[in-house]
Amino acid sequence: MNTHDNAPVFLKAIFDGYYTATSDGIIKSHDKNIIGKITTAGYRSVGYTTGGKRYMIGFHRLLWLILVGPIKHGLAINHKNGIKTDNRICNLEVVTYSENQKHALRNGLYQNVMGESHGMAKLTESQVLGIRSRYKAGETQANLSKIYNVHVSNIKKICKRLIWRHI
Repeated sequence: MNTHDNAPVFLKAIFDGYYTATSDGIIKSHDKNIIGKITTAGYRSVGYTTGGKRYMIGFHRLLWLILVGPIKHGLAINHKNGIKTDNRICNLEVVTYSENQKHALRNGLYQNVMGESHGMAKLTESQVLGIRSRYKAGETQANLSKIYNVHVSNIKKICKRLIWRHI
């Protein structure tokens, strides 16, 4: 679910008086503090149901919407100190997604998981090396696809080093 597209729903809820916030990062609904839930990515998020449909948004984005206003399409809210649950307004800033990624890399907040360590990996490093070796020896990509039980497009990308470039 792309929570960035839910801003219009939450803007209406803010306008209708459903949400209020303080600059120290507290969001309230009908004078009760909202705690929200911590996502698997480590961000606090909050849900809102209207018209029988459930919408989710990051706490930091909702706080910004309440206290500052709409966020232009293509921009992100960055946590300056890198603490994803520190939603004080003085810790938030609007940046491009590229700037947000660079900030995360600079501050060790983003770790580029590659190869076998990646949760979606279907091959081991030795299998990738085997694919390249067998392809170089003349085996077809279609046959390698059957042997390793992965789509031929992935075999092609492995052979051209478009993926698994680190080995």
